[in-house]
Amino acid sequence: MENPHNLELGVDKQEQTFQYAECKCDKGKCIEKDGKMVCSCPPEFGVYKWQAKVECRACECGKGANCTFIPSILYLDKECVCSYGFKESGGKCVDPCTKTPCKNGGICIADGKPFTCVCKAPYYGLFCEADPCTTNPCKNRGICNIDGDSFKCDCVSPFSGKTCDEDPCTTNPCKNRGTCKVDGKSFKCDCTAPYSGNTCERDPCTTNPCKNGGTCK
Repeated sequence: MENPHNLELGVDKQEQTFQYAECKCDKGKCIEKDGKMVCSCPPEFGVYKWQAKVECRACECGKGANCTFIPSILYLDKECVCSYGFKESGGKCVDPCTKTPCKNGGICIADGKPFTCVCKAPYYGLFCEADPCTTNPCKNRGICNIDGDSFKCDCVSPFSGKTCDEDPCTTNPCKNRGTCKVDGKSFKCDCTAPYSGNTCERDPCTTNPCKNGGTCK
């Protein structure tokens, strides 16, 4: 569709090339570039062309930001060209760190990704929102507490260990195929016959009760 306003885009964000000898450039200056006269705008200004009128118009995109004015059928729009690390939002170049997205004392760096959080130990994650207790490492209802760069579990009896994953039966204290069961804060062994004792360690034949060369079984 033909453009009723006869608008043109500049060669780049802050220049307008003239195909004729006379260079008009309100609020800017005419310079020679590649054998042609161009209207060059100062920082934070962009070339605005309306029919025969050419001027450098303020971008109003924010400090240090340039722009391109984009012609359309009904209106002139603009596109902000933001400095490194900044992003366009609502016609302005904004610093993604302004809203302090990094949690727990993390430092925000606008690096064009749009930002990176440098976290303080022991925190980690995109927003420094996670810590060693985030994954709930403590088992069996243990309570996780941050301990320096790591964590410490407060275990509920009878559980123990780094992550409260050990109980009195973990070391399998019952001998001779006895079955260990947690009993309060301790354990109880269900012994297989003929063994007995706290850990099923007693064998009736240990004392050699059979006389006169008899064999105990």
